[in-house]
Amino acid sequence: METLKALTLRLPAALERFVADQVEQGAFRNRKAAIVAAVASEKQRAEQRAWLKEELQKGLASPIAATFDMEKIIRRGRARQTARKRRRSA
Repeated sequence: METLKALTLRLPAALERFVADQVEQGAFRNRKAAIVAAVASEKQRAEQRAWLKEELQKGLASPIAATFDMEKIIRRGRARQTARKRRRSA
């Protein structure tokens, strides 16, 4: 089992009220559980962002990424969007 560390935490009134409301509504058994869940969720999101950033960098560094002409892709997308709008209004 992981060792727990004590931490004193001061929250703005609005966040404290949110945590209290979550406990009152039964989403969490107590304030500690709500805060642990929030920190764990943020940790997971940070890990996902780091992974995504790494994957994007790999993609941008790949030879195929150099062959894309973003301006051409944007122009083509806008032309398709305009054509769709015309078909809908006709």
